[in-house]
This record gives sequence, structure tokens and C-alpha cells, in this order.
Amino acid sequence: MKAKFHFFLLFAALILASCDRWKPAAPAPAPEPKPSSSVALAPSGKLYVIKRFSVTTEDGLHGFSPGKEVALVRVEQDAYVVTDGIVEGKAPKDSFSVNPDIAKAVGDKHQQLQQSAQQRLNEQSQAAKLQQAAGVQQAQKDAEDKKIAQRKQQISDIQIQLDDLSQRISKARAERSSKGFPQDGGPRRSGGYYYNGSYYRGYGHGSTVSLSTDATQIETLLSAKAALESQLRNLNRN
Repeated sequence: MKAKFHFFLLFAALILASCDRWKPAAPAPAPEPKPSSSVALAPSGKLYVIKRFSVTTEDGLHGFSPGKEVALVRVEQDAYVVTDGIVEGKAPKDSFSVNPDIAKAVGDKHQQLQQSAQQRLNEQSQAAKLQQAAGVQQAQKDAEDKKIAQRKQQISDIQIQLDDLSQRISKARAERSSKGFPQDGGPRRSGGYYYNGSYYRGYGHGSTVSLSTDATQIETLLSAKAALESQLRNLNRN
């Protein structure tokens, strides 16, 4: 009886072992797919400028701006020699990229900076022009104000001279009339004198009568007054 029982246990163990051996293995985890790159690379021999550089030519400086596509001419130890189809230029290798997307981003930023700088220059230029125009306008106003002030001063000076001449002429006329002379010039009439435009007798022939300088030069005073009056009219018209 014991023998049968041991045989049964052995047989069951064999069956379990067989089941474990034929059990299908668990599937291995699938490898994660590598992310595909959507970055477009430049065709063979093409590079893109990412750092601005320039080349001196007979016509001046020729610039290679960020974002520009160039063709590789040759490779040197630490530099690339490239051409944009017009001029060959040499720059360190880190001045270029084969990635057009990077080049475009750098080029766009460079262009924005250039536009901002140009806008600032335009604003500064406009401000300078406005300031210059304001300065010119102020200078013109100052010159006009000075001219007006000078004219007013001239009018004032002439008016003072006219007042003085008028007083001198009035006194000279009175003196001449009182001494028998025509008021506005001319020799003394013997045997009489002029007074207020009328001739009066009363001086004897040969009598000596002296006149002051203004009374003697009454014609000169009248001419000077006429000239000043003409200047005054011209100044008032302007």
C-alpha cells in the first residue's frame, strides 16, 4: 500500500514538472521606437550662416548675415571657406550650421535686431531733425525779434532827433523873424524884417544884426528834418 502511494506522488510530480516546462514564455517588451527627427538638413555641400561675418573686397565690405545659405568651398583646420555665389568668405566653423531651422531662427532674430536698431536710428534722426528745425525756427524768430527791436530803437532815436530839430527850428525861425530875416532862410531885407510870414519896416539901412548858428543855418536844419521824416516813414512802413 505504501509503495502505491509513493508511486502516485512521483507520477504527480512528473506531470507538474512537465507542465512547467511546456508553459509558454512571457513575451519580451517591445523596444520603444526612437523619435523620428523632423529637422530638415541642408543638402550636401550646403551650410547656413549663424554668426555674422564680413569680407573686405575692392568695393568695400561684403556681409554674410545669419540665415544666409552658402556653399562649402573647402574645409580648413578651424574654418570653412564658403561662397554665396558672389564672394568667397572664410569664418570659424562655429559660424555655420547644417540645420536650416536653426539658421532661420538665428536669422530671424538677427533681422529683428537689425530692424529695431534701424528704427532707433530713424527715431534719433527724426528727433535730431525736429530739434534742428526748432533751432532754426528759434534762430529765425530771434533774428526777427532783434530786427524789430532795432527798428523800434531807430524809430525812437529818429523821433528824439526830430523833436530836438523841431525845437531848434522853431527858435531859429522866431529869431530870424525878430531880426528881419525870412523864417526859412535868405538874406535880411534892409529897412524891415519878417515876422510870422509878414514883412515889417523898422530897420535902418546899414544896421548890423547878428544871428545864432541855428538861425544862420536854418536851411540845413530844415533839410535834416526832412531827411529824418523820410527815414521815419520808411521804418513805419516796414
